[in-house]
Amino acid sequence: MMKRYQTVKRYLLRFPIFYKILIANSSLIVLWALGCILFFSHIGNPIQWGIAAFILISGVGICVFINMTLIRLALSPLDSLCESMNQISKGNFEVCALPHPLAEARMASCFKALNQMMDVLRGERERSELLAKQIISAQEGERKRIAGELHDETSQILATLSIGLEKLKLDMPESAPNCTKCRSDVYRLKGLTDKALIELHRLTFNLRPSLLDDMGLKPAVSSLLREQLEKAGIQVEFDWKGEETRIPEESEISIFRIIQEAVTNIIKYAHASEVTLTITQTPDQIDLNLRDNGIGFNPSNVKLDPMTRFGIYGMKERILLLNGKFNLQSEPGKGTLITASIPIQKIGQPLLQKAEEPAYD
Repeated sequence: MMKRYQTVKRYLLRFPIFYKILIANSSLIVLWALGCILFFSHIGNPIQWGIAAFILISGVGICVFINMTLIRLALSPLDSLCESMNQISKGNFEVCALPHPLAEARMASCFKALNQMMDVLRGERERSELLAKQIISAQEGERKRIAGELHDETSQILATLSIGLEKLKLDMPESAPNCTKCRSDVYRLKGLTDKALIELHRLTFNLRPSLLDDMGLKPAVSSLLREQLEKAGIQVEFDWKGEETRIPEESEISIFRIIQEAVTNIIKYAHASEVTLTITQTPDQIDLNLRDNGIGFNPSNVKLDPMTRFGIYGMKERILLLNGKFNLQSEPGKGTLITASIPIQKIGQPLLQKAEEPAYD
């Protein structure tokens, strides 16, 4: 019994405030009308209950209607405030809660406090976005510097070492003692040097592909798909639609990093056999559509926590920092779809030449 009472109590307490006030006032009106009828029935002539019921119902109906209208008007500022807060909870931080004309002093102070809070939040958000952009810019600059040093110095050293080992192997006399063993050791060392050189080239590409800086997004993406997905035995279909012009460096890097992270995830976790990538470029924006037929996952179970899911978090943040839109859809057993749109404020000059790239049919 007590449990049922608590359930009913919780249900009633969750009633909207509009209905609570309306029910309370309507109950008072009905009790007052019944009290008046009973009072006058004792001090006067017997009441005709049909007429009394009509008068009671009509009067109560009119009073309830007027009461309902007045309550709705009185609570309309609260509805407006709630709507503004709902927009904020959905991620619309540009909301401005306009003071309602019917808002009394305390309610008006709530509107003012909300707007002040949003001004502070927007300011902090702008500072956070600026800091994040500076961090990403510094990170990419350091990647570019390290990639350049690896390519210009370390790569040259390894290449020279490989050539020297090859020359040493050819210069070794056939009749020298232990010649066979020495040749075998030199050949093995040369193989390790060549393998290190290939790995260094892969590392340099992942840090900052020179194709991205020299030729643009399309050749860099083509090389990424060829070097990683195709070598992993995954069939790739790559389609570039629309213009082929250079876009701002910040946008090129962000799109390339998203594709790079997605490719890494496909190889590591998706167990996919087919990947379809479509990039559409218009004068105003670039749209990305990347789909795989892998095992998929449940996105609702993945929290965008930078400490646990940095890859997805990083992809989303890069796009949002460029005022773009990012969406990830996936279901267990149905693969994963990544879409992104980045607005382009200014398009550069058309590409003067194109890098050789594989044909994806």
